[in-house]
Amino acid sequence: MLDQLGAVQLALREEDLVGWLLMSAGGQNPIAERLLQIDGATCRRRWFYWIPANGIPALVAHRAELARFPSLPGESIPFTSWPELRDALSRVLPARGRVAMEYSPMGIDPRLSRVDAGTMELVQSYGPYIVSSAVIVRRFTTRWSETHLKSFEDSAGALSGLLDQSFEWLGHVIAKGEPPTEMQAVERIIELANDVGMRLCHPPRVATGLNTADPTYIATGDSDRQVAEGDVVQITVGGAGPTGSSTAASSVAYVGATPPQEVLETHALIVRGADAALDLVRKRYTAGRRVLGFEVDRAVRDVFAGAGLAEMAPHRSGHGISPRGGIAPGTQLDSLEMHDVRPVEPGYVFVLHPGLYRESFGMRLATCFHVDPDGTLRVAPALDKAPRVLTWATDD
Repeated sequence: MLDQLGAVQLALREEDLVGWLLMSAGGQNPIAERLLQIDGATCRRRWFYWIPANGIPALVAHRAELARFPSLPGESIPFTSWPELRDALSRVLPARGRVAMEYSPMGIDPRLSRVDAGTMELVQSYGPYIVSSAVIVRRFTTRWSETHLKSFEDSAGALSGLLDQSFEWLGHVIAKGEPPTEMQAVERIIELANDVGMRLCHPPRVATGLNTADPTYIATGDSDRQVAEGDVVQITVGGAGPTGSSTAASSVAYVGATPPQEVLETHALIVRGADAALDLVRKRYTAGRRVLGFEVDRAVRDVFAGAGLAEMAPHRSGHGISPRGGIAPGTQLDSLEMHDVRPVEPGYVFVLHPGLYRESFGMRLATCFHVDPDGTLRVAPALDKAPRVLTWATDD
């Protein structure tokens, strides 16, 4: 963002904001630290960076740490004592107008809600009215460039290939009578990714058997489980190829000769839910109308509710993803944990990952999508229409 000051100030004027006040203290606001390339481990005392809609920015930081900050546009105002900080803020902040900060009304989005109530009271004591920086943050942290979007399908294809290789390896060792543990599978998938030059955003997630019934499961030494006959196995990966931007994908397999009807029906229902969500986005943009985050999630939930399984879907259906990978602080596909009224817009990529979790197993399927400026919906990788089947070794 440091090279986009003019664009940021234009966006502030378009949103009728007098400025954007970024602040943090030793990791409190990772959004601000990432935007300004500030190391929260070394800049531990509170600091403020004021970007006015018109005029020169200003950094307010403690004298002992001022030299640790990167070269930021504008002036630097050092302080040591509390009165000096108050005086510095009085010189920087406007006496009226709408100021954006990383705050979420009613705490609706905890990923954006980074400024504590006391700091908000301090800022508002000078006169301005604080509003959420959600629109500005989304534009300058989660929006994909044309270059990033052009690499979207290549990245998704590379990730799909990694999933295929992972299940092929898993099927091979199972057929040999050497079923791995979840953590062994994680290690092998990382090796496969390294072999093809893929950059993973986070370690792959592998769950098998009863562990798949936990939607937040991550394999550890205490929970590590060996793949067994009759298991559902879930693999989730997120990352990018050597020249691509990050995407995510998730698939499941059944270990055995023929998947039980309950496994087949659960998988088919999740696919139907995902298709309903994507159809909603496609139809809205074809008609020249926008769709909101909660509406995409609700399209999935309506399918689940129609089958009497709404209570088995305990998480949102998706979220935005940044080009670097990870959950973006923008629109969430969520009508459950929050009611997200932010739109699904062109220029942003989303992970769609509906899931259902029964007592004995669960599954989540994931793909990514974005909408072109002309309203064309692009989805990749394609979801498996049925669970993969991994044949269990026999004694014959």
